Amino acid sequence: MLPYGLTLDHISDSVRATENYFNSISVAPGAPHILDLMPKSAISSLVSDAIIYYLEINCHQLIKNELASGYPDLLPKSGYPNYAISNGALGIEVKASTRKSAWDAHNPSAGWVLTVAYISAGTQVVITEVCIALLSVDDWNNSPRKSGSRRTHTARINANGVAKLRLGKVYSL
Repeated sequence: MLPYGLTLDHISDSVRATENYFNSISVAPGAPHILDLMPKSAISSLVSDAIIYYLEINCHQLIKNELASGYPDLLPKSGYPNYAISNGALGIEVKASTRKSAWDAHNPSAGWVLTVAYISAGTQVVITEVCIALLSVDDWNNSPRKSGSRRTHTARINANGVAKLRLGKVYSL
């Protein structure tokens, strides 16, 4: 069962709208396509933002977290005043990646996670898989930075969390 009134139609409509958005970006003659200019991590962020945008439009019970770095990304409309929370227990976190099993976050958190796997080739973005599951803190592994590294501390969904997400596959090409 999907949370917060979310349906399979909301998800598939949001996938199509996201793909259409990226695939309709026009390019001036002689100019590079925006996807050719962006690092992969920025494309993943943009895919996540587009899915969030279209899920908010398609599922009237969810709204984007207005806090830029807030968790989770989508909030139930009845959950928080002003639709802004820095670290909430209610809602859905959205993660996009070109990989189907390696999703990172800044902190391990319990809650609903929706993952989006996609392919970015030239001027096209194709979403290949969407999974959703209720994860616990135990479904994450901490990845502290190594001595001398400037990398940000992250957490990655572990094999148990990936298995939960696989059971919650709601879209696949």
